[in-house]
Amino acid sequence: MAKAPSVNIDSLNSKQLKELISDAQERLVEIQKEELQATRAKIHEMVSGAGFNIEDIFPGKPTRGPGRPKGSGPSRKSGKVKYRSLRDPNLTWSGQGRMSNWLKDEMKATGKPLDAFSA
Repeated sequence: MAKAPSVNIDSLNSKQLKELISDAQERLVEIQKEELQATRAKIHEMVSGAGFNIEDIFPGKPTRGPGRPKGSGPSRKSGKVKYRSLRDPNLTWSGQGRMSNWLKDEMKATGKPLDAFSA
């Protein structure tokens, strides 16, 4: 694995630091997806190499999360709109989870802070 270039975070301003954090979080998600796929492939190889299939090893209905069958538990509601695009009012973000790409792009293009997009 190649070593990432060293970054002196003491020399970064807040905007640069936020961008670095955002980029690092996006890369982390990519790496986790790659590791998950590799782990799944190893498991399937081990199971099929032993002459079984996944259902033999893990019988029953597929579950979502630890012991939660699909459809059980409280339903998720979409979040209340906190931020709205200045260019296209149909583009919104609840402020939860990863920041929407349209918002990142618009902030970068206009140079305006997040507060400027409050709904």
